[in-house]
Amino acid sequence: MNLPKFYKIIVMIIFAINNFGVVKAMENSNAITGASSFILNEAQLKSLTRKVASGDYDAALKISRHYSLGLNNTEKAQHWLTVAATLGNVDSQYELSSNFFEENNLLEAEYWAQLAAAKNNLKAKNLIKKIKQANLKSQKQQGGD
Repeated sequence: MNLPKFYKIIVMIIFAINNFGVVKAMENSNAITGASSFILNEAQLKSLTRKVASGDYDAALKISRHYSLGLNNTEKAQHWLTVAATLGNVDSQYELSSNFFEENNLLEAEYWAQLAAAKNNLKAKNLIKKIKQANLKSQKQQGGD
């Protein structure tokens, strides 16, 4: 069979990877990827919780990510995101406002978006516009009933 040179090179690369164990080494590595990179052990959780108690909003955000991305526990994730936002983390304030907006809780969404916007978060400023539009639409619907 007379394959073009490009295909011969591809076949040789695949053969080399498989035979020299690169794929097996990657499969057996202890590299942390994906959601598992957000999972915290008990000692890390305790340490971060102590930091939160002293006002560290980054620690609260890490705990939130542990629950949201690592364990898929939205209730606990939202709690810790709220803690981070309350402690002043602007990204958490915006994320929280966005979450509330998606849930159509416009009052909470606007509260957190206003806090983030006051710290010049552009996404929050844009979200405030959307919240105001949603409020107007809701008022028109209520007025037409």
